[in-house]
Amino acid sequence: AWPVQEVLDQIERTRRTPGASGNVFFSMQALRPDDVDLSDSLYLEPYAKPALPPPTTWLGGEAPAAPKLEARSLGRRTHVAVAPGSAVAVRRWAVQVLGPDGWTHHVLPAMERTIPPGLLQGAEAVAVRAITRLGYESEPSILLLP
Repeated sequence: AWPVQEVLDQIERTRRTPGASGNVFFSMQALRPDDVDLSDSLYLEPYAKPALPPPTTWLGGEAPAAPKLEARSLGRRTHVAVAPGSAVAVRRWAVQVLGPDGWTHHVLPAMERTIPPGLLQGAEAVAVRAITRLGYESEPSILLLP
């Protein structure tokens, strides 16, 4: 098995290489489940933020319509409701929030129909894309927040 730091360095090198789009590990021995140090290091470092899988275009399917967003102020908090924009089944919401420190990215299950208010604290804008189970993304719906 590779040393933990070697695996982390390989991932970082790939991310800095123009045109590279990810990592493929030739042998699962490098990622064996009994290697707690590697599992923890991957979870805490390069794979700490959620990512969306690429679309599986060879299986067919179509992109959903942009979701419908509605902002409501309840007291000091802004609540944003999310609904599908078409009949195409949605599996996830890709939520991007513009806050004082820039954009943050979040992935929520489609059964969530309200963006958690904690994600919106201090936010200036939110952009939401609908994602199907095959990975197709809608165009974003963008909402400027009060």
